[in-house]
Amino acid sequence: MAPVETYVKTPGGILDYTLDWGSWLKANELILTSTWAITSDQPPDDYERDMIVLGGLVTGALTTVWVKAGVLATIYTVTNTITTPSRVDSRSIQITIGVR
Repeated sequence: MAPVETYVKTPGGILDYTLDWGSWLKANELILTSTWAITSDQPPDDYERDMIVLGGLVTGALTTVWVKAGVLATIYTVTNTITTPSRVDSRSIQITIGVR
């Protein structure tokens, strides 16, 4: 299992993150669906400030998510689950809310 990629973003940042599934997909295999979920290491502080998914996109073997908000010093795990005609898998990244 590959190490989880980690990022830092500010509470006000609206940023995109992309996962490359190319090495995992078989020849001519397509991503049919891509869903994103967010969990954190802390109980929700304020639902209006907690990190949320704004949208996602599939471009060939790449899946992209846009997220906004987040509570300072909180670590969020953002998980992407994809389905192909014959398989399902998930990958995660971690985003820490901090200052740059």
